[in-house]
Amino acid sequence: MKTNFLFVFALLAMICIVNAIPHQLHKRTTTFGPCPVLLPLVELSVTISPDPLVSGKTATFFVKGELTSPATKDFLIYVQIAGMDPPFYSKIPLGTTVNVVLEVPVPANLPADYGIQVDIVDTKTATPVACAFAVVSATTMSFKQ
Repeated sequence: MKTNFLFVFALLAMICIVNAIPHQLHKRTTTFGPCPVLLPLVELSVTISPDPLVSGKTATFFVKGELTSPATKDFLIYVQIAGMDPPFYSKIPLGTTVNVVLEVPVPANLPADYGIQVDIVDTKTATPVACAFAVVSATTMSFKQ
C-alpha cells in the first residue's frame, strides 16, 4: 500500500512538472504596418536587428519599398524610436526603389512600451511619402492600429 501511494504521488508530481514546462517558446518579433494617418502613403517593409531593440545600443534597420514617384536629393528617411529627440535621419538613394540599411542609435532610456516610426519625407515640400509604424509593448510586439 505504501509503495502504491509513493508511485501515485511521484506520477502526479511528474505530471505537474511536465504541465508547468512551456511546450513551445514564442519569439516575439516587431511587426511593422502602415502608419495611422489619413494620407495615403506608400507602406515600407521594415525589419530590425536586434529584435527587440536593446537600450543604449545600435540597431540595424532594413528598409525596403517602392515609391510612387522617384526620390530626389530632397528626400530623407527618418527613424523615430520612443519619441527620441532629434530623430535619426539619412539621405536615400535616388529612384523609385528604396533598399537601405541604417545603423540607428537606440535611446538609453527605452521604456517597456514604445513606438517605432520610419518615414520617407520630401523635405522640399515637407510632405511624407512613405511610412511604417510598430508598437512594442512588454507583452506583445506588433503593429496596432
